[in-house]
Amino acid sequence: MPAQNPRDVRSSEFPTAAPVESQLKFLVNYAIFAPSLYNTQPWSFRILDHTVDIYADRSRGLAVVDSEDRYLTISCAAAIQLFETALKAFGFDFESSLYPDLNDPDLLGRITVRSNKPDHVPDEDMLRAIVNRTTIRRGFRSQSLPSAFRDGFVTRGHPFGVHLQVIESEDAQQLLLDHLLELERIQWEDAHFRREVESWMHPMRERTRDGVPVHRGEPLGPYLWGKYSEAPADATMLVALMLEADTPRAWVEAGRTLMQKLVEASIHGVGAAIIRLMPISVLVRSALCHSAAYTGEPVLLLRFGYPLRRYITSRRTSVDFMRPPGSVN
Repeated sequence: MPAQNPRDVRSSEFPTAAPVESQLKFLVNYAIFAPSLYNTQPWSFRILDHTVDIYADRSRGLAVVDSEDRYLTISCAAAIQLFETALKAFGFDFESSLYPDLNDPDLLGRITVRSNKPDHVPDEDMLRAIVNRTTIRRGFRSQSLPSAFRDGFVTRGHPFGVHLQVIESEDAQQLLLDHLLELERIQWEDAHFRREVESWMHPMRERTRDGVPVHRGEPLGPYLWGKYSEAPADATMLVALMLEADTPRAWVEAGRTLMQKLVEASIHGVGAAIIRLMPISVLVRSALCHSAAYTGEPVLLLRFGYPLRRYITSRRTSVDFMRPPGSVN
């Protein structure tokens, strides 16, 4: 059975002798560690026999912050990627398809397990990287990033027009961060924007296991703007994720690529601040143009580093995000 608290999931508890359906339910505990705006966790899962369907739960969308469900889709795709990563870590052979039912746009992915290796030794490093992944919200430590991570960061070879671009210029980095911080502060003056964010960031969120719990009376500024805080040049790495086309299918591929990179960073003990870039401003586009090989529509900015203060948000338990086998939209 899945762990009561998903953060307590342990590979040693994997139900080796149980039916595949029970094993897949256990592995969902890894998929839900995907990132989402304000920890909204906008996904649901349906498991039947050897098949897992992953849905976008649009009831958990952000009508003001993410009016087109762009980042909701990216988050759900990241969950798909994490589920596949967990399957590989436990030695499963499987097939995946995206948007398997064109009549159901909420059904983003379907994964069908073909076989597994009973004597397979779980990839503990990969599983720990999934569980320990950190989204940086409250600033960065003055600690240099490991050369193995910097040198091994691959920006090419991603499918469906997904591009990653490291922003090398320190001037371009500072221009981007300063301008994005100013844009967020302007947005914060919008009462509708502020009310939506505040509904997901307050003390009661500790009970619901979603959103971002904030201590009573504590200002939201450190959570909202800590990702822009100053840090030595070698303590962070700024990477733009760009798409050739701004479409739902491209958002899915963006989410999968995003999750690959976040897990890759976590293996090195590195976390990342995730900064949304849509709608894009002229000044942000201009700053990105300082970097060679700029192409496509910027969607996300990733700022890799070590967290000044480690902060891991809770996750809902399986009863909250599992759909009954016969459920329909």
